[in-house]
Amino acid sequence: MKRISLLTLVNILAMVTNMGNQVVTAIYLGAGAERDALFVAMSVPLFLNTLFAGSIGVSVTPGILACSSRAARCQTALWTLISLVFGTSILVGCFYLAGPHLVRLLAPGFDFQHRLETVSLLPLSLSLIPIQAATCVLSGYMIAADRVFFPSSALLLGNFVTLIGMVFAGNSLTPAKIALLTLVGASFVTLVQGAVLFKDLRTAPAGIIENSKNVVRVYRQAMPLILSGVFSRSSSLIERRLASSAGPGTISCLGYAGYLVTFLVNATAGPAASAFFARICDLWNREEREEVGRVLEKSLYYVVTVSLTLAGFVVILFPDVLPLILERTKFTASAAAELISYSQILMVSYVCLSAGSVMSRLFYAAGRTYTVSLLDCCSIVFYIIVASLMAYLKGGAGLAIAAGLYGLFIVITFYSWAVQQFQTRLRSEFLSGVGAIGLRWLIAFLLAIGTKFLVSTFYPGVLPGIAASILYSVGLILVVRFGVRQLREGVRNRASGDLLPA
Repeated sequence: MKRISLLTLVNILAMVTNMGNQVVTAIYLGAGAERDALFVAMSVPLFLNTLFAGSIGVSVTPGILACSSRAARCQTALWTLISLVFGTSILVGCFYLAGPHLVRLLAPGFDFQHRLETVSLLPLSLSLIPIQAATCVLSGYMIAADRVFFPSSALLLGNFVTLIGMVFAGNSLTPAKIALLTLVGASFVTLVQGAVLFKDLRTAPAGIIENSKNVVRVYRQAMPLILSGVFSRSSSLIERRLASSAGPGTISCLGYAGYLVTFLVNATAGPAASAFFARICDLWNREEREEVGRVLEKSLYYVVTVSLTLAGFVVILFPDVLPLILERTKFTASAAAELISYSQILMVSYVCLSAGSVMSRLFYAAGRTYTVSLLDCCSIVFYIIVASLMAYLKGGAGLAIAAGLYGLFIVITFYSWAVQQFQTRLRSEFLSGVGAIGLRWLIAFLLAIGTKFLVSTFYPGVLPGIAASILYSVGLILVVRFGVRQLREGVRNRASGDLLPA
């Protein structure tokens, strides 16, 4: 728990600095057509970074752990990095040559001027792709080397470098400068982690090196995820394509709300998944499946408790606090209201994606990349159908609702597979524990919402939100205490019971 707590702190600080970058961007660019252009220009790097993190990044860790020596592990990471950077550099060249056609594909609703501005941002944004690819490999190596704090720490420093540059730019900040500063920060992250890898290469004792075999193993595990991910991880591209016809600012508001969800998912599920991933891989290789299930249950109790807690605060506080924050930015009143609405709706997606993020590690540890690829493809087909319908009926709000349903679909499909891998884990006792956490949270949340409604009839302004938050915080004591008890006592007792003879 101490390790998760410290990793959570570092991860949250990294996410806070990234969120700070978005806040500074919102202050100087707002949520209009100019910001829409930057969102679309950054869509491809963001998509590929998500793709590589969910394929190469997670495949590197078990691939490296399968190596027989420290030297072999370092060499595997190095040659995987070199080959991936080379391949993505060729891809960047192709994207650059097809720039206008790429923008037309991503945002068909843009007019000529908006397309032209987006094309001008592509050289800087596309340059991020090889750098982010290298970072994915390096992060996977750090986790395999049990340096789980290093990826988040390097990301924290890189985000801070970008934030400082944006703050100093001030009123002169433009979409092009934001893209350049993002590139500088990402390069810093790669250089810091790369220095550690090269240091390990110099100090590693001599051992049996099988570079080609180990690298092929990594790509063999990752290739199904890459191929399916081109399709299954395209939800952000689909969202922006559909939103490009909904008017200026819709892409921006959905993007900002999406950043909030990403921030919360990474802050909640990222530390738990990273801290236990290497252990889960090792336990699975030793065929100790029930112990893997115990670790997975422990992580899910933690993630469900924290995600429900934070989601409630967003729903309660955002309508009162966010307008005050956005008063001195370029956000209009209508854009602020739109952002609040999207953020509240997407809290469903946040809770579901947090749980799904933890469960997804089981697929990678088990080497079931084809299974997770198939489930991802089914999920994106579901999203395309729902998003297209909801965007037609409800516009931007419909896309936010579709994202929530997409997250729920992922949790259901991932759980359906995961529960089959264990004899006793993730079944009735676990579900009753999660249900008890959810029921306690729901009671606290409904009491807070009811209090806010009653107070707002007599005292408008921020007071109702403050009163509701205080009541919600008091009610959360029941949720957190029960969640901690499940985490520390219930799971531990079951683990002891597993040692008893049948």
